[in-house]
Amino acid sequence: MAAKKTATKKTTAKKPAAKKPAVKEAPAKKAAVKKPAAKKPAAKKKKLTGEARYSAIQEAAYYIAEASGFTRDNAECWSEADAQIKKQFGS
Repeated sequence: MAAKKTATKKTTAKKPAAKKPAVKEAPAKKAAVKKPAAKKPAAKKKKLTGEARYSAIQEAAYYIAEASGFTRDNAECWSEADAQIKKQFGS
């Protein structure tokens, strides 16, 4: 009978890792200093002229009436529209 050969693991020599060129690092940045936020003035409400105010109320009243299926009283829709315009644009 022939003698059995045992498998042997081949070892290979490891190649040295290729050297990477030295990278110049950027100078470290200084930490940003937080400044307190500047206070913004309150947004001023845009004033409407008489005619523009009337037109805005008229249009708003129409949409209010339309939403109710035109079943509400006109004066009631106008009054509600006037309140909305006052709230949105001021007196």
